[in-house]
Amino acid sequence: MDKIAFIGKNSINYRDHLSHEIIKKAINIHSIEKANPHLLADISVLVFFTENENIDHCELQKFKENNPQIPIILCVDENDNSCLRWAIRLRVWDVLFLPNEYSILNEKIQCIQRIRNLEYSGARRLYMPVKNCIDNENKASFEGITKKAMEFIAENYSRKIRVADMAAVCCLTTEQFARLFKKEYKYTPREYLKRFRIMMAKEMLIDTNTTVECIAFNVGFETVSLFNRLFKEIVGVPPSEFRRKVA
Repeated sequence: MDKIAFIGKNSINYRDHLSHEIIKKAINIHSIEKANPHLLADISVLVFFTENENIDHCELQKFKENNPQIPIILCVDENDNSCLRWAIRLRVWDVLFLPNEYSILNEKIQCIQRIRNLEYSGARRLYMPVKNCIDNENKASFEGITKKAMEFIAENYSRKIRVADMAAVCCLTTEQFARLFKKEYKYTPREYLKRFRIMMAKEMLIDTNTTVECIAFNVGFETVSLFNRLFKEIVGVPPSEFRRKVA
């Protein structure tokens, strides 16, 4: 299950921006609906190109419903904001605006593959005692141990969360946890928490009429000014402007 599927008329442009290792795993699909089910079963990532063409939302939604375990990277024209609303609702992995973000496509695919590999390492490793984690720190036996922290964040993001709290869930010291989390997910625990809260805020901005101020507090930020600053830093526009664009 390591094939990377590329779909869309403009997908032919991607090869110049990918590593040789990823290109070897790449397959082109003309239509999700007409694709061989056995072929889809081997896909680890779906990269969907929509620039300068009309996307079939229903087709992509059906694929997501039938294959919720397969992450989707959506590549759209840099001036097209029309897809953001349903992209967030479908929980696509990421949206890249082309052609400016072609350069990070390879990095996004590699990140997904690293996390997918951790998911298949076995949930039983989440509960390994601290001593075993230390003794096997450079071995595959502890891969995925911080996955428990991801679940903890998803359940408690609206509350105040310390790195020490996440570490305790994983039966690690704060130092061990921070090092392993950064190694596995390429973000520090604090950075991942900030991005998760912003993701939830984007959903609230789309699906509710709740004020920006209330949303800031609902997703765990202590001040509105901090929320506004981080939202613009991560999303590229302030919360109010984001809501207008997807309205």
